[in-house]
Amino acid sequence: MNAPLVIAVCPVLEPPQTTAAGLRGLREQVEGLVVVDDGSSVPVAYEGIDVVRLPENRGIAAALNQGVRAAVAAGATHVLTVDQDSSFPDDYVQQLLACERSAQRQGLRPGAVGAVEFSGLHHSGHFSDGVMVVQESIQSGTLFAATALAEVGGFDERLVIDAVDTDVCLRLQCAGWDVCVAPVGFEHALGDGHFVRFLGRRVWSSRHAPLRRYYITRNGIVVLRRHARRHPRWALVYLRRLLVATWLSVREGGPEVRAAVREGLADGWRRRLGKRPAVTRRTPTRQP
Repeated sequence: MNAPLVIAVCPVLEPPQTTAAGLRGLREQVEGLVVVDDGSSVPVAYEGIDVVRLPENRGIAAALNQGVRAAVAAGATHVLTVDQDSSFPDDYVQQLLACERSAQRQGLRPGAVGAVEFSGLHHSGHFSDGVMVVQESIQSGTLFAATALAEVGGFDERLVIDAVDTDVCLRLQCAGWDVCVAPVGFEHALGDGHFVRFLGRRVWSSRHAPLRRYYITRNGIVVLRRHARRHPRWALVYLRRLLVATWLSVREGGPEVRAAVREGLADGWRRRLGKRPAVTRRTPTRQP
């Protein structure tokens, strides 16, 4: 069997200065690195790194697909997808590849291998010889087999952003691939959110802006409707997580966040996909 050739793909949009240092560190672990500039106001450039520039912002799913195509054209057998605000330990890719090999020895068919932990958030379950089988892995820090992504058609660009990783992981499983995580972690920026106590449990409140809250709500409903029948146990966990996140955002957010949630609920039920219209519906003002 030929040695795996790993190329990392990193979509960026108005990236912070810290992204450059993170990419340089990651470059030492992979055979290649493709940055996809998803319509930044000032074109992004990094010394010694290939940058594919999209003329306008198309969303992370489209940027990932563009980067995957470039990686495969360069000979990648595996694609490591990362975010602009993630940082990884020096042996991160080695540990993911070791997890993949162990999964194959156990008779599994790993199409995606991610990390068990990022920034204090953990997958629950049990390891067997360094492998935990899960139903979804966060997009950043996940190693995808190029053949697996090709078989399922890549990331769904109609989702734009949010839940694109959940959706592709579930489609991989429907196609007979396994999604695994390795006993390794990484740091991933979680914005200005915070942990809160909800019904006696410690849960994460993301405090996303209205636009992101729209996509989270809409796409959450869409992926539930797509996959609940074939993945009922996942659906129960995901629905609970979506309900808690929605309730916290409504409680802590302002009127724009609540309007975005209502719009996301309506469009998710209608299965309306694509980018959110620039001019959104407004809630009527109450007369004095």
